[in-house]
Amino acid sequence: MKKPIFIFFLYFILIFNIQNILNAHTNFYTIKTFGKVKVRFLTGYEYEEINKGMIIGKLADSLRNVLNYQDSILLDFTHSYIIGYNDNSTFISFENGNNRYYNKNELGYFDGFNECYSLIAFENSVIMIRLERYIFKPIEVLKLLEYSILNLNYIIQNQNEFKYEQLIYKSIKNNIIDSILISKESGTVSEVNKNKIYCLNYKNSELNDTFGIYQPFTYYYQENNYYIVYKDFDSDSNKFRDLPVTN
Repeated sequence: MKKPIFIFFLYFILIFNIQNILNAHTNFYTIKTFGKVKVRFLTGYEYEEINKGMIIGKLADSLRNVLNYQDSILLDFTHSYIIGYNDNSTFISFENGNNRYYNKNELGYFDGFNECYSLIAFENSVIMIRLERYIFKPIEVLKLLEYSILNLNYIIQNQNEFKYEQLIYKSIKNNIIDSILISKESGTVSEVNKNKIYCLNYKNSELNDTFGIYQPFTYYYQENNYYIVYKDFDSDSNKFRDLPVTN
């Protein structure tokens, strides 16, 4: 009689612990601003893709400057980090970011997103580019942003509301977005993409470090590639220099 009771007790403990682990995990978001470009990155864990999203934010602000666009821009990145689930959704709109739930009563357990979306709401309408990806490619965002700036009147006149998951979004048609993504980049985008942008840890403002400890290894983005470098101090110039990491 004791053995079945013991097995049931172990089963109860196992189920209880698994439920606690599942309930304990919640997605989190990081928001940073680069010039006139605000980046929001939503994910489930501290993936390196967050820092790559910040690199895209820097590149986007460089493109904004080149195109002399003076208003604010939102890049809203949702990370599809679950293996086997890769949603490549893309939205372009001109709005203030105050998205609405289309069935709020039945989605009360998503209340945590209310705070999240209020943080990216603007007083006035701005260009908003929303992407859901497993891997975010800078060149894609640059092409989408250039189109948005140069065709802003078209976006304003042709964006429509639609339901996506729990929210009501605005966007132009998917076939237009797809044509932008597969098109060859312009000379302007190509030049901006040549910029060398170093990884900036999203927890820090200057050094690529973790828990306050300086790490000599870092990486930078340039022309669709990431390069790992070693930050070596050059006593002659009194500055850090990049040494390529080789096998």
